[in-house]
Amino acid sequence: MKSNLRSFCNIFGILRNEPTVYPTTVHAITTVVLLLLACSCCLVSWNCATTSSYDYRAVTNGCDCTEYRTTAREDNVMYSFRGRYSMHKGIVTSIDIEFTNRSRDSLSLEVGSVRVSSRNVDYQYNNKFLPLPTLILPPGNSETVHLEGKSISTGEDWNRIAGESVTVTVRGLRLGEKTLPPTTVQFIPENPKLRREFPAP
Repeated sequence: MKSNLRSFCNIFGILRNEPTVYPTTVHAITTVVLLLLACSCCLVSWNCATTSSYDYRAVTNGCDCTEYRTTAREDNVMYSFRGRYSMHKGIVTSIDIEFTNRSRDSLSLEVGSVRVSSRNVDYQYNNKFLPLPTLILPPGNSETVHLEGKSISTGEDWNRIAGESVTVTVRGLRLGEKTLPPTTVQFIPENPKLRREFPAP
């Protein structure tokens, strides 16, 4: 297992090193902090000590689920998307994307990119494609990329959660010599302010 965990302040935080190759069948988790904004210094653990966090629910293809899985069936490449957010001096969002290579070729993220598009939240890099880390997954390997960001505004504005929609798009992955088609998932945040309290029977 190989793990990288880094925080960045006041910079754009994609960490780009030489391509990382995993030669054996492992499930490796690399945490890559993707700042969607000018960050504050509380970034490594986006769910800060006493702050409640809430799920994003995927609504793509009628999923209505907290984990959205899809497969490029012809290529045997699987994607898994999860998202959560909290209110901590603004809206703090975390999205995990797991890539699983079940093909016979290596899966490369080197020239891939990801875009997070928010309808209501003012992330600095909202609706812009940003580079994925330089990772190469041999057959049978999985890798999780962690994206994290915070709104530019620092107020706890629950009105932005009402009607919010977040769309994540991954493009440019290469499987051997082939470029895979883009993959997109749409998330709707759970809103605790709209939860109904039912009296006990």
